[in-house]
Amino acid sequence: MNLAAFFTESGSYDAALELANKAKEKDKEAWSKHRYLGLTFLLTSNDLLKDEWALKDSKLFLELSRNQWLFEDYITNNWAQVAIVGNAPKELHLKKGILIDQYEKVVRFNGAITEYPYSIDYGKKTNILVINPRYFETPRNAKYDLDFIIISDGNLYSSKNISLKLHDLSQFSSRICFLPRKLDISLTKRISASPSSGLKFLSWLYSINGPISRARIFGFSLTDQSYGVATSYSSGQRVGLNTIHNWTNEKEYLESIIK
Repeated sequence: MNLAAFFTESGSYDAALELANKAKEKDKEAWSKHRYLGLTFLLTSNDLLKDEWALKDSKLFLELSRNQWLFEDYITNNWAQVAIVGNAPKELHLKKGILIDQYEKVVRFNGAITEYPYSIDYGKKTNILVINPRYFETPRNAKYDLDFIIISDGNLYSSKNISLKLHDLSQFSSRICFLPRKLDISLTKRISASPSSGLKFLSWLYSINGPISRARIFGFSLTDQSYGVATSYSSGQRVGLNTIHNWTNEKEYLESIIK
């Protein structure tokens, strides 16, 4: 099924369908056990799969695809009034919360804490949440009525059973999308490491509207963190990451896209 998903992404639909059918011959439950959004959409579009879960996944595939385009329009229309707030502790004790909340749109990442007293330095408003879908890395927090949720890890074609990890996010926003896969791949090559969610998102903004004003970026230091370790303002503790990031290369790239 993994190879069938690969062929779906490459546009080799006949090969994808052939491989999917062979997988089902070996295991009649293969299509439900190994769910890839793009492949499921292909199967339902060819009337080969009509189960309720498959129809829901196909609808999700279309929504995620559309929402990526909608987000790019949204960010362009609001570009002058977007603040991007990371989780690095560099803003502690600087009382920038009021300044951050004055922006029309505020972006935050993963389990960002906006309750008092952190709101004094980091603000309360959240319009866009960039989040890793893996539960063991990112506990959900109650941020409702979000304009967008951006999924920082995964994609429409090669992420197995990703729909099972996204089902709860619809309660927070009706507009959910992935970061562009091509951007993730090119950025990984550029910095020779797996990029952090923050850097991937900033790189996407740069690809849409060009250089980002330094004045609108908060909580991004990349200097108080070591290889494979991150520090959050809300915990004050260095935490080992499941994915190893190269903060030195990230900082160098970040400096090239901000002004």
